[in-house]
Amino acid sequence: MNAPNFRRATVEEIGNGLVRIKGNCQNLNIILYICMVFSVFGGFFVGFMETGSAISRIEIGVGTFVFFTVFAFFVRFIFIPPIFWLLRGKNFYKLWWNDFTFDGKTVVSGKFSIEGSEIVYIEPFKKTFSSDTDDWYYAQIMNRRGVEIGRVMVVREDLSMMVAYLSDLFEVSYDENIMEKFWSNN
Repeated sequence: MNAPNFRRATVEEIGNGLVRIKGNCQNLNIILYICMVFSVFGGFFVGFMETGSAISRIEIGVGTFVFFTVFAFFVRFIFIPPIFWLLRGKNFYKLWWNDFTFDGKTVVSGKFSIEGSEIVYIEPFKKTFSSDTDDWYYAQIMNRRGVEIGRVMVVREDLSMMVAYLSDLFEVSYDENIMEKFWSNN
């Protein structure tokens, strides 16, 4: 089975039938990148606005850069991971399959594993927010009772391909009418 060319999502065939799928969502490194940009601009700004000799201005600018860089690494690698570790015990975290593997029988996402036979259909979903943030698009993985057991978040352009790919991967039927209806309503 050939994976489509996703815009942001990735599919890796590891071997022995094992497939690893990564959605695009919740990349925590964006926090690190934003703080690094602030550290660069903050270092220049503070160093430029400081009075005194050129050496003292450079020292203060570099000190500001180092402070924000250390703060960025602290937030990304020390503060945020324990919070997500605590949330893993909650049921809602089990739904996010943004980095999972499938060996043809079992889906493994983090510490959770679900039998592939539980998956009955995949459907598109859009979560709209009232604020200016972008909408979230994801493929919902549903069981026989119509209960969502997983979701793979993707960018808007990858949604149709991801729903089709996951339907093919899990060997469940793919209904193009559902996709057409979804896009006509969104």
